[in-house]
Amino acid sequence: MKDVRFSSNDLGQLPAVVHPPSRTTAAPNSTFSYVAVMPDQFFSLPHCYDKGEAALMYAVLEDAFYCFAKQFVENGARVRCLAKEAERWFSSNDDRWPFSFVNICLVLRIDPGYLRLRLRQWQQRPPPA
Repeated sequence: MKDVRFSSNDLGQLPAVVHPPSRTTAAPNSTFSYVAVMPDQFFSLPHCYDKGEAALMYAVLEDAFYCFAKQFVENGARVRCLAKEAERWFSSNDDRWPFSFVNICLVLRIDPGYLRLRLRQWQQRPPPA
């Protein structure tokens, strides 16, 4: 699978992957904690996404993004239909089938609520053509 990185023009600065921290670093006796995340950890794909079912799930999610995004740069009935279908898939909470949006997010460790929020924001303020 190719290494795909979305630019700010593609997804309105949509960092989708959220990895749970392995260890929280905090000052002693502090109620606040922070987690240091390197840019490569945040923006690159984990190695588990390039094999088997996870790679296929990532490809399905990527295709849905492209179908959704294409409506902002192209016109046509097919483009609108695919964008609406992708939008319905993103908003669905159905978890009965393996390739549902919520199940893909679970496997890829993506917060579906955050992703939906950013897609709605992007739809309200589409990027300039």
